[in-house]
Amino acid sequence: MKGKAKKEKRPPIKIDPMRLTKGAMRLLARMGGKTLHKEFTEDERASGGVYFFLEPGGHKAPREASEELIRKDRLKPLRDGLFLDDSQTYTLP
Repeated sequence: MKGKAKKEKRPPIKIDPMRLTKGAMRLLARMGGKTLHKEFTEDERASGGVYFFLEPGGHKAPREASEELIRKDRLKPLRDGLFLDDSQTYTLP
């Protein structure tokens, strides 16, 4: 009796640059022609003092999904931050 073919084991979504979580895919779909902005705030409603939103419109973007897209190089940084190699605005490549 032949055994089943083993599935190729894939790395977890968190570290696999080719795969995105559902939240990140939804945000990517919403971005068509918009820019993602990162704002630092003292507002207690912002997770960890960071707030992401889309412009135009000012619609809130989920922090986890935003950070995932940035980390996996799915968005192009515009290098407009206060420090070198820092960005507060991201767009689709």
